[in-house]
Amino acid sequence: FTADLDGRAALDFDLARGIALDTRGRLTSSGGRVTYVAAECTPLTVERLELGENDVVDLSGRACPIDRPLVSIAGGRWRADGGLAGLDASAPFLALHFRDAHGRFAATGGPAGLGLETRVDRATVEDATTPLRFNPLQASGSARLENEDWTGAFDLSRNDTPLGRLDLAHDGPTGAGGLTIDAPSIVFAEGGLQPADLSPLAGDFVGSPATGSVAFEGRVDWRAEAEGSSTGRLTIPGLDFVSPAGPVKGLRGTVDFTSLAPLVTAPGQRLTAEVLESVAPLTDIELSFGLDKAGVTVEGGDLSIAGGLVRVEPFVLPLDRSQPFSGVIVLEKVQLGEIIAGSGFGDTVMLDAVVSGRLPFTSDPVAGIRISAGTLAAIQPGRLSIQREALSDLEAGGGGEGVPPNTVQDLAYQAMENLSFDILSAEVNSLDEGRIGVLFRIRGRHDPPQHQELRISLAEFISREFLNRELPLPSGTGIDLTLDTTLNLNQLIGDLLELNRARNGDPSAEAAAPDRTGPVPTP
Repeated sequence: FTADLDGRAALDFDLARGIALDTRGRLTSSGGRVTYVAAECTPLTVERLELGENDVVDLSGRACPIDRPLVSIAGGRWRADGGLAGLDASAPFLALHFRDAHGRFAATGGPAGLGLETRVDRATVEDATTPLRFNPLQASGSARLENEDWTGAFDLSRNDTPLGRLDLAHDGPTGAGGLTIDAPSIVFAEGGLQPADLSPLAGDFVGSPATGSVAFEGRVDWRAEAEGSSTGRLTIPGLDFVSPAGPVKGLRGTVDFTSLAPLVTAPGQRLTAEVLESVAPLTDIELSFGLDKAGVTVEGGDLSIAGGLVRVEPFVLPLDRSQPFSGVIVLEKVQLGEIIAGSGFGDTVMLDAVVSGRLPFTSDPVAGIRISAGTLAAIQPGRLSIQREALSDLEAGGGGEGVPPNTVQDLAYQAMENLSFDILSAEVNSLDEGRIGVLFRIRGRHDPPQHQELRISLAEFISREFLNRELPLPSGTGIDLTLDTTLNLNQLIGDLLELNRARNGDPSAEAAAPDRTGPVPTP
């Protein structure tokens, strides 16, 4: 006989619970064989696949007709064949969503048990955590159920670039199983795959272009009626990239994860880099950190710069970028002159000052980065030379009654053009509107290359005519200088980043790179 069906079914079957489907098609019985051919794709939902504490839930999609009947029954056995379209599912224990899977399936049942073979031609794997661990990936492969055991293998890619392989194994009788993830070599190339394509977490710190490779291996295990566990290792054999502070060369190290959902590392993870090409080259960089669901705990960071060392005291960097954080940067025996020369001020400002100090900072999404009660101090005598064309709005006093301001100002210019100091200290504090104030206190003496003396004849002194000519500031004149300087920190950082990009051959940055031949911050 033949009958046209239009109906709805709801049932539980083996691991699948809460199956519901709507179907329309033709049922045929002939010669001891029953077949059902669907007229169109059949909407299908499954409440969950029971795996104890590790269920797959909220399955929905369509089972579509192919070149075989949707269902056939003969000889005490049945078989179901169809195409899969738009299949979605969620795996909370993995914190993953599977979206828009397409492929085909073949299910069998009978005295020997249940069997299933599924081929996924394409599917999207999405992260279900906040913040996201990774951007959506594409997957293709197959899964098989035989003798109550599941096996499967899937290839992972991003924008058609192969990344690695995911293997599945699940023992039905015991309810134990696992996934292994193997990405032995993810290669980054200019114009090709970039870290930001894979993870927004990487995109915050690792900019384009990035070249080099990384590798990842991980495992997720589960047992019936028990929470799963997961581990992983990220290996970085060598990576060059552009950070917010400048190009980084030779990043290396390994990161061991004690959980993949959420991402948690063992404490004391360590990464090193050969150089950060910033205002001045930062070399021998070493960072120690840990990661949990709240943020990155920076346990310590050391880098060499300008003959000295910059250390970062421990602080927590929230993964939620809307949350504030604070920390302290410590400078030890850093040559400020090299930093000033590298920042583009070298033509107008020359400084020989080896300093140590502390710069406490806070970072807030609204207020930005602010420094509070920062201190710097020279640990040895040095020299300062600021060309007078680099100074504007200079105010100088103390010449006494009747001394023209221009005369005192000219002597002040000379004092800052050739100043040897014994004491230099600075207070650093953020101001409003993205500005930063630096209050220098310098004590030293005028020390020009050629010895200078001031000679005034008695007649000039009586007539005060000496005030109408340029007066040389005598060598050795004691100087006690307070230099109150403000910088637009946001603009300065932006200019330095443009300058770095121009130095590294970015054509778009060359035109925008700041011209540092003009005035420096005003004293």
